[in-house]
Amino acid sequence: MWNKKLPYCWFLLLVVTWPTLVVSLLQPWFAIDRPLFVYEYFLVGLIMAFNVRSLWPWLVFVFVFTLDIATVFSKLYFFNLPDFLNTLKYFGNYAINPVQIFLLIITFLALIGTFLLFKMFKRKIGTDKVCLRFFIAMLAITFVLDSINGSSIVSAYNPPLNFYKDNFAGLPSISFYRSLLNRNVNVNAPLLFQLNKESIAFKENTSDNTSNQLLMIVESFGLINDSLKREAFQKDISAVFEGKNLKTSWGKTPFTGSTTSAELRELLNCEGDYRYFIKPNRSKNFKSIFQIKKRQGYHTIAIHSYKANMFERATWWKNIGADEVFFSEDVQVESNFQSKLNYDSPFISVNDEDVFNFIQSKTATKGKQFVYFLTENAHLPFKGKLNKPMFSKKFDIDKEANLSEEAKNQSKRISNFLAYVATHLDPNKFQKILIVGDHMPPFVKKDDRAFYNDQFVPYCIVTR
Repeated sequence: MWNKKLPYCWFLLLVVTWPTLVVSLLQPWFAIDRPLFVYEYFLVGLIMAFNVRSLWPWLVFVFVFTLDIATVFSKLYFFNLPDFLNTLKYFGNYAINPVQIFLLIITFLALIGTFLLFKMFKRKIGTDKVCLRFFIAMLAITFVLDSINGSSIVSAYNPPLNFYKDNFAGLPSISFYRSLLNRNVNVNAPLLFQLNKESIAFKENTSDNTSNQLLMIVESFGLINDSLKREAFQKDISAVFEGKNLKTSWGKTPFTGSTTSAELRELLNCEGDYRYFIKPNRSKNFKSIFQIKKRQGYHTIAIHSYKANMFERATWWKNIGADEVFFSEDVQVESNFQSKLNYDSPFISVNDEDVFNFIQSKTATKGKQFVYFLTENAHLPFKGKLNKPMFSKKFDIDKEANLSEEAKNQSKRISNFLAYVATHLDPNKFQKILIVGDHMPPFVKKDDRAFYNDQFVPYCIVTR
């Protein structure tokens, strides 16, 4: 009997491991942070052993598959899983491209095909111990190999026995549950922690109250890993500023998390969940850069090249001390809707250059002002096609043979924007500018991602 049912075991094995097979095929080229095997898929064998309709094991499979995909994307974009799922409420803001539509269709068809296979398998094998044996066998084999590899929760990491360089097997549902439990416990007070070391914005701006100041967090502005290439890139950018009699000083600062994490880092010198500040009375527990500058006599402004509803910035920016907040809608109104929209990223926004002009038009020459500017146009996936910047003398991104066209163009976009700031800066409006990246660009391709440091982002201090 067991020999007759053996072909169905191979079939079931193929069904529950095809996501692993796909990941294994893609890993040489793409940065996929995922265990080779996911324990939860084996639950399908357990469910199949009961007298239930084929729909139920398929639904379990779809749930695990969705959890698997969501975990991969959350790591890719520097979120924890609950925070990534929370971003899905903004999915309507995302401009999906044809390639993504194609991949969604292929995935949908694959899931439908999997359902038909489940249906056939259930009809052929019925209720049988073979499915239960399959579940126990796969669980045991995977756990043993996981333990030998040193990545099991039971055994310690053992490099001599390590045969797979990454985590061999994992339980994404456990990490999701822990994150969700932590959130539910702190639902009325999301966790925030003060940084042990001052962020670069706090270090540079809190004790300096001599002039108008601009803090710019540049979307996906990464630190080039190769020190010689990094220095060449920075010298090219500095040369444009120096041509306008401006001084530059470069450095690096650690990053963790997504763009909102970078905002907490630079605006509040803390890390955690920005939703802590949705309620206005909580701002007194942390001193923001806005509050500090207001005590020094500054008028504070915050502006973003994208919509006001994204990550509730229109609310919490004001709650932490911004006197005025502006978004793409305001820039459009100011220009009588003549400002061209930028379609290079999936979040269609106004051009960062137009926002910079808008900032300067709102900045008075009398009285001290502190302005925070969050850019948008370099967001990934990046679709723009740009020519090589004219000022590139020492560093030429086009000569990086291992980089994709997307990575090259995204770098050019940031370079062109920084050069625009240098050439259009009104010396009467700002006397000090701090430019800092939010996080490394989260490219999907391995070579693109490896080009940038995964722990630090650059900053540049511009003074007269």
